[in-house]
Amino acid sequence: MKRIFLFIALLIAAKAFAADTVLKLAVAPNNPNSRAGFGILLGYLSEKTGEKFELTELGYDEMLPKLASGEIAFADLSSSSYATAKELYKDKIKYVATVAARNEKGELVPYYKGLFFVKGDSTYKSLFDLKGKSFAFVSKTSSSGYIYPLATLAGMGINPDEFFGSVTFAADHMKIFEGLKDGFFDCGVSNFDSYDKARVTYGDIFRIVAETAEIPSGAIVSSTSTDPKLIKKVQDALISIKPTDPVVNYPGFIYKGFL
Repeated sequence: MKRIFLFIALLIAAKAFAADTVLKLAVAPNNPNSRAGFGILLGYLSEKTGEKFELTELGYDEMLPKLASGEIAFADLSSSSYATAKELYKDKIKYVATVAARNEKGELVPYYKGLFFVKGDSTYKSLFDLKGKSFAFVSKTSSSGYIYPLATLAGMGINPDEFFGSVTFAADHMKIFEGLKDGFFDCGVSNFDSYDKARVTYGDIFRIVAETAEIPSGAIVSSTSTDPKLIKKVQDALISIKPTDPVVNYPGFIYKGFL
């Protein structure tokens, strides 16, 4: 009889522990989405799965081993960090969904581009017109704000340090448009989602003069230690989000959906 009571007590304790379990979703400190926006997304996932979620912010060097060990259940990875994760941890990390961006036609696509901007009333028609002018990247860790634009410039035979009169790192996508508006930069590089936000903030005063190749979007991934049934629930919940749903239209949340 004591064994039966002990078993029942352990079962109740196990259920109570499970009910109190909080699943962590990790993002990098430079993730462009607002933390409040992620809070809306996690609330949506809780509603769809019946589980509790918590956002945690970690650099990729710390995040990936914790994800592989199961300490973190889910993570939002850039395309380059996803490639690194699969190379280092292989079958310990599972793909869940691809982050979707919106292209110029309003379609959801699994990629985005770096776009080179000038002010709309300027005389510049192409990047070659900007020799000796001021130019701005976002940061050296930004795919659309530095890595792909640098490759595009190299493909055109342009060394930015030699071709432009000055090169600045603005540190933030919106700072690119602010700098263009105020005349600090003659040209800067960003992406379509930031451009969309800039037009709401400053009006339609910018013009695209060049673009990069397609940049693979980042991915939502999980630890393979996470319950497969839960992973499927999260996947279904993410890809069922429509572009008009409030969860992807919260101010400061730039993801437009998941594919």
